[in-house]
Amino acid sequence: MKSLIVIPTYNEEKDIDKVVIQLKEYNKDILIVDDGSTDATLSKLKTIKDISLLTNGKNKGKGFAIRRGLQYALKNNYDLVILMDGDGQHNPAEINNFIEKSRDYDLVIGNRMHNSFRMPFIRYFVNWLDSSIVSKIISFDVKDVHCGYRALKTNLINKLDLKSERFEIEAEIVINTVKNKAKVANLNIECIYLGQNSSINPITDMYRFIKLVIKSI
Repeated sequence: MKSLIVIPTYNEEKDIDKVVIQLKEYNKDILIVDDGSTDATLSKLKTIKDISLLTNGKNKGKGFAIRRGLQYALKNNYDLVILMDGDGQHNPAEINNFIEKSRDYDLVIGNRMHNSFRMPFIRYFVNWLDSSIVSKIISFDVKDVHCGYRALKTNLINKLDLKSERFEIEAEIVINTVKNKAKVANLNIECIYLGQNSSINPITDMYRFIKLVIKSI
């Protein structure tokens, strides 16, 4: 399968160059969608050769950046998109596990919850709660609905009709995939937390998630 790694970024100057350099060892095409970073993220990315880079003039949200990356993959005839975060919390060595699992499934979602002792408690609780809610809606046991490390086939993209512009995009992808009767699987991955600050706002992003859930019922 012709695969593209898509990384949405926003103010990831601390880790983004290390993440991309690690990824280049796996000989996959890489697209970075910078979502209006105001730090040195963009200047660091511009020094790295042989990657594709899209930039948003201002911060429009992770969902907007992901949707832009997915459309790029579709237009450039990729078979599979591997979504990753740019903060170093995803292990590039697991990419081939996603590709292999994707031979039999349309969407493969990373699962950190089986090995979550490094995850801050509030993040663990929110992931568990939201995953339980989505699982009941779609009648599929999704283990880690907010995990940003996942793979989806590009023939799904137009069918999903994604609208989300913020962090609820990850739940929307899962819900819409199941609604389209596509095949979904969980894949256990390493849970890495190295003191990174979360960009999630517990109030506004929970509100957006609840709105998404109500629309999906």
